[in-house]
Amino acid sequence: MKNTFIPFLFLLGLLLTAAPTCARAAININTTQPITDSMFVINLANEVERSHYQELNLDADHPNLLMPGLPAEEFKTIQTSWVKLHQGLGSYLESHGFDWEVADKDISILHKIYFTPTGIVKKYCFKVMNKGVTMAKTEAFSVLAAAYFKEGHIELVRPSQFAQCGKTRYPN
Repeated sequence: MKNTFIPFLFLLGLLLTAAPTCARAAININTTQPITDSMFVINLANEVERSHYQELNLDADHPNLLMPGLPAEEFKTIQTSWVKLHQGLGSYLESHGFDWEVADKDISILHKIYFTPTGIVKKYCFKVMNKGVTMAKTEAFSVLAAAYFKEGHIELVRPSQFAQCGKTRYPN
């Protein structure tokens, strides 16, 4: 990874594009399985992990931050905190010498992150979109993402738990 700077406007475009899709893609599965308080990572490309994610039904009690009718000032605050969170993840990967081991210029990742009211990450769900990335590299990314999100958080405080999703590109 050469440079972890993610242009603000690029992330804005991805956030604007993905937010309505993520809000519509909420999974409504009735389950009695309790949601644990511990933070963990779910690789949505892994069928077993994806099934576990669906059973948790996290969208039922984690409203998406970017719902229609959001005031412009609120949108800007959310956008800024989302960009900073992902820039931090990119920097963390770089500082740990992470290499995707593919020729692709960028790595695209779909994220769905569930937060406590104070912005601490409870669940980090992701799917690497680049076809050439191996499952071994995806799992290595998962380990580093888990370590980052144990310390990294979004700089937002809300009255209740919340979620945010989007697609982000990291320079390779």
